[in-house]
Amino acid sequence: MPDRLLLPGLRFFGHHGASAEEQVQGGAITVDVEVEASVARASQTDRVTDTVDYRHVHEAVRAVVETERFALLEALAAAIARRVLRLEGVERVHLRVAKEPRLPGQTQGFAVAISRVRPGPPPS
Repeated sequence: MPDRLLLPGLRFFGHHGASAEEQVQGGAITVDVEVEASVARASQTDRVTDTVDYRHVHEAVRAVVETERFALLEALAAAIARRVLRLEGVERVHLRVAKEPRLPGQTQGFAVAISRVRPGPPPS
């Protein structure tokens, strides 16, 4: 089973949604991140340089949510995944991206969950 680094409940303000109101007003976006990366070396050396620094994961998520705009959470989640996968040591990322309730009777908002793998070298 691969090693995992978990960053649940990252909450930022962004302008994402299919409606003009969501694009203008914006709203809170919550992101749960699970990164697959080997922590074997770091568990022996106790050095942050030997693992994926969760501060870099946090910053990657924040940058996408706060500076980019998407109509769909699916597109937002994919952009976050691409950014996180660029971090050294990240092999795979699992994300859950949620926004506040917008529909009458909706109490928990809407969310999308995706998983992405770092692209490997092309086959020979």
